[in-house]
Formats: sequence, structure tokens, C-alpha cells
Amino acid sequence: TLSYDKSFGMVSLGVGYIYYGLDGIDDSQEIYLSVGLDTLLSPSLTVYREIAHLPSWYISLGISHSFELPKEMTLDLAGSIGYYASDDDAFVEIDDNLNPTTDKYNALHNGLISVGLTIPVGKYFSVVPMIAYSFPLSNEADNLITSTSFSNESDFFYGGVTASMSF
Repeated sequence: TLSYDKSFGMVSLGVGYIYYGLDGIDDSQEIYLSVGLDTLLSPSLTVYREIAHLPSWYISLGISHSFELPKEMTLDLAGSIGYYASDDDAFVEIDDNLNPTTDKYNALHNGLISVGLTIPVGKYFSVVPMIAYSFPLSNEADNLITSTSFSNESDFFYGGVTASMSF
């Protein structure tokens, strides 16, 4: 991920590029634009555009709040909802029997709640362990996510660690 963010008073703007190196399927690339407000719950809107294959849009509306902890650490809580819209005939809705239809996928997609711990490492670096829960927000999303998951489930707990540098 490469990104650039700039604040203008209470408004923050961001632009970025994400490359997904995927094993066994075509790699993916996205560009995105975001806008956020430095106010109660820090609302944000981010619009992603897939540019490599399966052209589509993903729009995320989120809220977040960070609590200051000792040693300049923060506890970061967030929640979001996402809407997915496909421009490609190959990215279609899935029916209740988990069979593809001929309709392009276009639905309220997922909800996401997460908690992370931002740990500064020196002046420019940070490490953020996190856990999250993702769940479908529509029947169309439930069918699509279930049909493409390894576990035939549509909601997931997952975690990871992000290392980042900012200057």
C-alpha cells in the first residue's frame, strides 16, 4: 500500500494505491480516495476502484475512536459498512443455492468492527496488532461471501499486524 494523506483543519483527504499479490488467482490492484472529519467518532468515507481485473467499486463509510494509553500508545476502535458494485459480467450475484446468476453483483456488502493497539517504535515507525470481525449486510453478500470462502462461512474473525512508517 502506498498512500498520501493531508489534513486541512478538521477535514482530512487521502489518496492511495494497493497491490494485492494473491496466490493461485490473478493479482489485484486498487486506487482509492478518502475524506474524513476530525470530530466526534471521526466519520470517514472511502471509495475504492479495482483497476487490474474484475473492475468494481467498493464504498466504505466508517467511524473510529482512539484512546490514549501510556507511552504514546493508542487503543483504536473502528466500525464500518461497505457497498460493492461490479462493472464486470464475470463478477455476478450468487443465488440462495450458491449458483452464479447473470446479474452483476451490486449490494450492501459487509460490516466490519475492529480493535487495534498502535505501538510507536521510534519517531517514524509504528506497529499495530489488531483483531476484527466481518459480517455480511445483505442476503446477496451472504451468498457471495459464503460461495467464495474456504470454510463456506460468511462471517469471520481475523487478525494481523501492520508495520508502518510515516513522516
